[in-house]
Amino acid sequence: MTSSKPLIRKLVKLFLRVVFGIYYRSIQVKDLNNFPQEGPVLLVANHPNSLVDPAILIHLLPRPVHFGARHGLFAGSLGYILEAFGAIPLYRLQDAPRAKRQNLAAIDRYVELIRDGSVAAIFPEGLSRDDPRIEPIKSGAARIALKAEGKADFTLDLKIVPVGLQFEPRRMFRADAFVRFGMPITVKDLANLHEEAPRKAITELCDRIDRALKQLAFHVESSESVKFIERLAAVYLRRVRVTGLSGVSQTGLRGELLYRMAASLNHYSEVDPWAVSDIEQALEHYEQLRKEASARRRLLEDPPRLLPGPLAIVQACFEAFLGAVPALFGLLTNGIPYFVTRGAARHVIGRYKHPSSFSITHILVGALVFPLSYGLELAWVWRNFSD
Repeated sequence: MTSSKPLIRKLVKLFLRVVFGIYYRSIQVKDLNNFPQEGPVLLVANHPNSLVDPAILIHLLPRPVHFGARHGLFAGSLGYILEAFGAIPLYRLQDAPRAKRQNLAAIDRYVELIRDGSVAAIFPEGLSRDDPRIEPIKSGAARIALKAEGKADFTLDLKIVPVGLQFEPRRMFRADAFVRFGMPITVKDLANLHEEAPRKAITELCDRIDRALKQLAFHVESSESVKFIERLAAVYLRRVRVTGLSGVSQTGLRGELLYRMAASLNHYSEVDPWAVSDIEQALEHYEQLRKEASARRRLLEDPPRLLPGPLAIVQACFEAFLGAVPALFGLLTNGIPYFVTRGAARHVIGRYKHPSSFSITHILVGALVFPLSYGLELAWVWRNFSD
């Protein structure tokens, strides 16, 4: 098994390169240069999309990454892949009677990897959630970092690199993925505090990680604000498509706009709540005027696609005629694998009540069903029209 691990890693990375290229419309990576090319690194990331989160980091990062994973995932064929990537089994208290002791051993394993100069990663929220909100940070990442540095008398020069992950639209095929790397967090300055009051040092480091992730991820302090942010982004998206956003391709505009608007809302909610109230009232007034005028959102907010006046009808009919044949061809060739893939993903959600598993189920089922379907279609064409 040991000799086959490099081969498994190469095959998995090749597989991820292919499926991510198909599944995501774009992967927007920001400040990858903040990731150190050498030396011990502890990645801390938010966890919005289940198994996709570690997979996308494995796909992007130039160095091998060791992740923690729920111990139940090591059963079956997935266990071979996790072991090939040096994954560390983690135990939930409700799942294992000796979880506390086993997790202490997992922390020690993290410490060993870091002291060896490797890259280890952890999701400090402790769970995967679909809401755009950073949950309270658990102390595991801080304990690992301080314990590793403490054993080296704080000369290890460990870099804690925060990573913000965002998927927009969430759990959808051909979505945009955003991976933002923050400035490394160092722990050298906590040496004295760790010696005098270890708990305070852990709390301080948790606060630093929490602040960094909230700046990098699509995060709102209140879940009630999500609809407000999404509606506001819809109003301004047309203008942004014209003006653009610095450092963002056209395909990723909506996700980046949501991220920046959420960051602005979080900021002004603290420093100037009256400004937020004014925006809410202005949006409400806009909606009221739109309804009174019986104007559809699409007419006001979507980019114009039709010619003005009576020419719009001619253009629409012409485009419908030209698009009918390729649309029918697309339905015939892609309809079955598309609906099978979507149905399987929805079945998993309905059975296991875990919405964040939608994307990974889409990827795994689609990677099997689409090539199989295309292969059968090509075989049929070859058999009937080869002459």
